[in-house]
Amino acid sequence: MKYQDFVDHSEKVFAAAGHYNGHEGPGTPTAEVNGYRIPVGQYVVLYEADVFDEFLKSAFGEAT
Repeated sequence: MKYQDFVDHSEKVFAAAGHYNGHEGPGTPTAEVNGYRIPVGQYVVLYEADVFDEFLKSAFGEAT
């Protein structure tokens, strides 16, 4: 019980962070690009380089 206060506080902070820019989370994995948290339903973009590149271009323009 020595660290119970720390654990309780950490859980509250983690839960409060879950509604950022209208997205659910955080969780594992959580990906954020330039302050934009990638929605859970779009995590497929994280696993294939060419898909991720296209995602970045469509979301942030050619300058990424």
